[in-house]
Amino acid sequence: MIPVMAGKAMTFMMIPIIEQYNVYELRDEKTSETFIIAHSKDSDVLPQEKIVIAGVIKELKTNKDKNAPGRKFLEAIYHMVPESY
Repeated sequence: MIPVMAGKAMTFMMIPIIEQYNVYELRDEKTSETFIIAHSKDSDVLPQEKIVIAGVIKELKTNKDKNAPGRKFLEAIYHMVPESY
């Protein structure tokens, strides 16, 4: 959500995540768990090779089924391509 001024009142507007972020689905090599990652469009596109990513892990839930397990979401803050594994 982003704040928007409407006259003298401030309101919030929802914007689709893909307008602000490049969105990827990645797999953790150790656990085989998949998760969604969002990387700011202001930054370079992530490389298509093994990388180490750091950020904030969040959980996405749908409004339709509150009992369904949420998907993991990582808001990437930085990444690096290690020289060797």
